[in-house]
Amino acid sequence: MWNIQIHKGGLIVVLKSKILTRTWLLATLLVASACSSDSNQSDESSSTTVAEEVVVEESKGTIKVGVLSPLTGDVAADGQEMVDAVNLAVKRINEEGGACGYSMETVILDVQYERPDAVSSAVEKLAADPDVHFVISGYASGTNFEIDLLAKAGLPYMIGAGSTQTRDIITKDPSKYPTIWSLAPSYDGYNTELPKVIQQMIDEKRYVPRNKSIYVLTADNPYSSGISKGLIENFGKIGWTVAGEEEIATGKVEDWRIILSKIRKADPDLIINTDYTYQNGAMFVNQFMENPSSALVFIQYAPQVPEFVDLTKGTSDGVLYNVLLATVPNSERAAFLKSEFKDAYGRDGGLYSVALQEGMELYKLAVCEVDPTDHLAIGEWIGKAEMPSALGNIAFDPKTHLALQDADHMPILFYQIGANGERVLIWPDNFKDGDFRVPPHIK
Repeated sequence: MWNIQIHKGGLIVVLKSKILTRTWLLATLLVASACSSDSNQSDESSSTTVAEEVVVEESKGTIKVGVLSPLTGDVAADGQEMVDAVNLAVKRINEEGGACGYSMETVILDVQYERPDAVSSAVEKLAADPDVHFVISGYASGTNFEIDLLAKAGLPYMIGAGSTQTRDIITKDPSKYPTIWSLAPSYDGYNTELPKVIQQMIDEKRYVPRNKSIYVLTADNPYSSGISKGLIENFGKIGWTVAGEEEIATGKVEDWRIILSKIRKADPDLIINTDYTYQNGAMFVNQFMENPSSALVFIQYAPQVPEFVDLTKGTSDGVLYNVLLATVPNSERAAFLKSEFKDAYGRDGGLYSVALQEGMELYKLAVCEVDPTDHLAIGEWIGKAEMPSALGNIAFDPKTHLALQDADHMPILFYQIGANGERVLIWPDNFKDGDFRVPPHIK
């Protein structure tokens, strides 16, 4: 807690606030200094007195924050972004005086491309350290099994992906998981909204399908298979058929050309690829464009990774994708966090660059209200919180422990990549900054 005493013409003004930013503090001092100078311009010591009377409460100790991150393997770019985001947030918190007197430091553990043994080992190390009071991750495993391990250890855990898996675990008995909360909202929107967007494009005569069929590529993991299943079901509800399906092993794809030959033969109107790795997604687009068919291309998650556009080198013109846990358009907070990330690391960040910074902000607020060593109380406070953020308003469903996904909380956003690699927000209408256009490869 800041306790700021400003001497002004003999009057002591005491300002107390649990959450102050450096900007607010500086502005307060400048205003006070100006007022003091105005009251006695001949007193040259007045402005100096203001600065000398700022007292910051002595540190209460250091909180260790565990970060579970896949720093090796095909998703290492995501993993590094997670680490960088948390480190940046911790640095900012410490520079602003800590979380109401507590400083923070990170404990980074590599879960090695979501290997179960690496995840289990990492959780054991965090649980054994009495100074670790919070754990955060974009994602650590394909099934989120670490939720049970961290709940058993009584550690607060905030996760940013795999909400279907989280919901399946939590809803069996939410009372067993008071310290587990998901920044990622329900993935139901991934299952239901793409058919609505395509239908809207048809209704607005922006797109005319030839045969109303889809071809679906699915990686053999819960994230991809759940979304593919949902999309097949919901496209069926609006009269579309499945021209073909293909399951691929999770991990690096060496070549898409055999599968692409099957797709060209089936000649669908829409190709859906729910493999989330950006390297695979970029290779798919590059090889598709060697001999493109007249199909729209939708790729799950991968195109939002900044490196995707670098790897496709212009071939991704017209590719569609959507994002949950994305920054709200025209948000000053989002612009600030993105700028901070780029200034710190010299590159643009993806989804987790902002999401995990906001996750740390929410934890900081909890620490300002609850003893951080009381893990149950921290978990309960987070579960009841509602925080405006760069992602929308963060609040949680008590039945699933997922962040709420709707127009008043976290929206789902659809983008189309432009000719120069720009990302154009095309849906929903109240957020869009451009319109859907038929990709140039469709004649």
